[in-house]
Amino acid sequence: MKFYLISKYFYSNLNSSDLEIKHFYKEADNFFSLLDQINFIEKYDKSEIIFKFFDTIRKNPLNSYFINSLDIENEIFIFLFDIYIKIIEKCCQIYFTIRQRVFNFKKLKKYKKYFISEDFICFLFEIDHFESKFRNLNEKNKAKIDNLISFFYRIKIIFSNFDKIFFNFRCLSLKTKLLLIPKPDRDQNLLFDSYVFLQIDRNNIIESTIDAFKNFSPEIFSQKNWFVKYSNEEGSGIGLLYEFFNIFGKCIDESVYFAPFKSLEFISICVSSPEEQNKIEQLYYFTGVIMAKSIFMNSVMSFEFINSFYLHLLQEKFNIEDLKDIDFEYYKNLISLRYIENIDPYLTFDISVKIGQKIISENLIENGSEIKVTKDNLEDYIQKMAEFKMFKGMKVYLDKLKEGFQSLFNHCFYNMFTHSDLKIVIEGEKRININEWKAATRYRGKYYTDHQLIVWFWIFLGKSDEITKRKLLFFTTGLSYLPIGGFKSSKFIDHPFTITSDDRKDLFPKSQTCSNLLILPLYDQEDVLLDKIEHAIEVINYGFL
Repeated sequence: MKFYLISKYFYSNLNSSDLEIKHFYKEADNFFSLLDQINFIEKYDKSEIIFKFFDTIRKNPLNSYFINSLDIENEIFIFLFDIYIKIIEKCCQIYFTIRQRVFNFKKLKKYKKYFISEDFICFLFEIDHFESKFRNLNEKNKAKIDNLISFFYRIKIIFSNFDKIFFNFRCLSLKTKLLLIPKPDRDQNLLFDSYVFLQIDRNNIIESTIDAFKNFSPEIFSQKNWFVKYSNEEGSGIGLLYEFFNIFGKCIDESVYFAPFKSLEFISICVSSPEEQNKIEQLYYFTGVIMAKSIFMNSVMSFEFINSFYLHLLQEKFNIEDLKDIDFEYYKNLISLRYIENIDPYLTFDISVKIGQKIISENLIENGSEIKVTKDNLEDYIQKMAEFKMFKGMKVYLDKLKEGFQSLFNHCFYNMFTHSDLKIVIEGEKRININEWKAATRYRGKYYTDHQLIVWFWIFLGKSDEITKRKLLFFTTGLSYLPIGGFKSSKFIDHPFTITSDDRKDLFPKSQTCSNLLILPLYDQEDVLLDKIEHAIEVINYGFL
């Protein structure tokens, strides 16, 4: 394959900072010379050649051939397959570089249509990323996506040291990763037996959730949609499920059993009996299940935990280097022990931990308070300290959290995410952009963009603090925080945030959280509007239909 044409095109645009790119193309040329997939024709414009190059890769039959042959144990086949995967990796890198140039150079703007807005993986499988096609992505291309994920996962099995292949997923934008996750089957919404019915007591969220969840197997949770019904309430619809994610998350955030992950301090919990330990393990397990479901539903949960809480979900083994992203200052202090000539003779394998209002000594290993740290066991000490700093002696419970999370969240998708990704996806966006909210809003009834009451409404929101904005968001959508993508995320694709009018001016505002609808009476005065809104959003369960 005559790869030199692409090289020549980029060489003409190189500057002194592009030497690494030049080396990369030289290396890539060696790989592509092993497989003649395309012959470039010099008469074409060079940018068009690049497009044709990727178009040919996209259409080549090698992908299907290797997918169907992965079970063959043959040294020659594995050798060829290894080369093929390296080509895929190089294609990804080349694509990112080319896309950057196409989008940054005016003379190349006409080729923009050839490049989707996110990544080469989706380009390879002809998957469209544009917002208007969001729904069709998971319906039309589900088989392609599943094959793709399975393809790379099976590669990992064959090449035991080939974990780096998943870098091609981890480097994708977070929005792209979320697009790859299958959404609930909309056709099931009309089928009564496609639901898991969860009876929840608003006055006892955690206990009633555990009681409701104990009645079902993990398979049921993963295969069926969830239907939440609150005790002694008439409300129904999917909006109540989004509300459930929110209020359950808030209860977890305030729970003493999750307090260690609210802070980087050395905090743990005291368990007084086997019964209490079993209760905590159940709570962590079902929290993991609910976290996974919230991702599939493009919802968020109202808690905020440190990064190590999410790190434990993604890895099996941990070391001192993992601490770097959790608490960099403490990481530096720990590794500095390696360079101390004389270790403190009073330093032992224990640590002072805050439990409730008390400070107690916690052993890092058995009889740790009696074992001195020496040069010989220093690395063990550093490892144990790093683990306690990250996981607060709560590993038995975090293992349950992971077990519940993985019961719904397929391992193939699992490998795409970093702990930072999970934190953002599960906790949501922390700030609400009023301009984006306003731009995404639709109006019905007697309302329109310049209607006086609508003008008052946006002035009020624009002056409000984040807490008030989140209360109104929760009142109308069941979410206190926006998922990734904000008002363009999948929750708002079928039902954009909408304000509709009501002629009955004596009523308070109401909402339909299942359709993101705010029903706003036609108040005559601005102060009446503000008073009614402020009253409505302060009443937690008021207005949900």
